[in-house]
Amino acid sequence: MKQEELVGDVDLLYLFEDEKTNGYSEEEYTEMLEAIEAAHIPQIGRPFEAVFVAEDEHHFLLDSKFKDYIRVPKTSEERNFFRHVKINNIIDVVVTSISDKREYIINGSVAIIYKGEAHKMLENMEYNSYVDVRVEKLTPAGYTCMIELNGCELEAFLPQVLAGVNRIPDAEKESLVGQKLEMCVETYSKDKGTWIVSRRKYLELLIPEFIEQLNSDTLYKGTVTDTKTYGVFIEFNECLTGMIYKTALLPEYRDNFRNIKAGDEMEFYVKEVNHKNQIVLIQQSTLWDEIKVGQVFEGTVSDHKHFGTLVALDDDNTKGLIRSNKESDDVIETEVGEKVKVKISKIDYNMRRIYLELV
Repeated sequence: MKQEELVGDVDLLYLFEDEKTNGYSEEEYTEMLEAIEAAHIPQIGRPFEAVFVAEDEHHFLLDSKFKDYIRVPKTSEERNFFRHVKINNIIDVVVTSISDKREYIINGSVAIIYKGEAHKMLENMEYNSYVDVRVEKLTPAGYTCMIELNGCELEAFLPQVLAGVNRIPDAEKESLVGQKLEMCVETYSKDKGTWIVSRRKYLELLIPEFIEQLNSDTLYKGTVTDTKTYGVFIEFNECLTGMIYKTALLPEYRDNFRNIKAGDEMEFYVKEVNHKNQIVLIQQSTLWDEIKVGQVFEGTVSDHKHFGTLVALDDDNTKGLIRSNKESDDVIETEVGEKVKVKISKIDYNMRRIYLELV
């Protein structure tokens, strides 16, 4: 195949990538590519070095020694890369289209090069790495976003279940819109051409560091995320979640426990972080904060069960269990409300259980 034939066949030159699959052998394809490069002919999809020589109202004009300038449209994305480029600077540009119907025009893009690099950076990103993401719009399923990387903006989507360490209350969902937040990259959706990002994964990376900084003397403020019969779950410091047992709540909360709901704000102290990194919070000290094995109490019988007798140890109704056995048979004879003298025999802090024996 002669170089003159290649030069004259304009459509073939611009579509040579497709032609590789349309009957050309590998040898012919290589020969064609070498001829094109030797002739310095513009090829769609390939980068070229060019000199920034001028600009008009709608384009940046680049000279790559073709028979016309490469025209880069003045979109906001392309302008971003020309902010620091001066006349006569050399810059890489990709040819995006060529038209010779009315006049010979070569169009190009600088941003596409950096976008390609940004996609590769995301593909090779390590698990504990993160990127800046601008939240654009709230949808029923989550948020449309833009990843800001390598001077580019790449489309992304943040599912609602990945928007925080806990479910975000409906009243607060809109507050994320317009914010620029750090997020981890989950995967790439080829069908939609969108990266899936996770704010939750990023926040979870911070948990160990934030736990290290907790102080039992500091008064914290957080937001209720859920309630159970035994206590309240609270999110605080953006990435941490702790639990206040009902008995450790202040009287005004304990007396109105049923009215506590997700989104309510509370102040509290950190009591402890257990071996599972579960954070126990308190508003006021309770028997649980001082109780020790061997202590003796005068308690009140509150109920008899088949497995033993429950005894209330304080006014907050903190209960311990005298397990059923031969030595404790006589406690079954006591009536509910009767006072009994008991000693702490065992404490299960993880299960919040106290075991007693009669004194």
